[in-house]
Amino acid sequence: MIWNSCQNRWLIKILENLSRQIHRFIVNALYVPQRMENSSAEHGEILEKIKRGNGKAVEKAIGNHFRRALEDLKEELVQKI
Repeated sequence: MIWNSCQNRWLIKILENLSRQIHRFIVNALYVPQRMENSSAEHGEILEKIKRGNGKAVEKAIGNHFRRALEDLKEELVQKI
């Protein structure tokens, strides 16, 4: 929904390609205990920033979301080794 709202076909195609490339990471991360709940809360935070119209805060919230998901996935993988 957010991608399409930009109405930039070129950007949408880039984001769709990136999404396909990281899909495996996303699926694996959601199996980490508490990740789905945390992800939902993080998406809520991103949405609030969008509603406020603060682009820098949106960018930061998205970066934090990706970072937390990656950290959770790394931690889960280390525990399984």
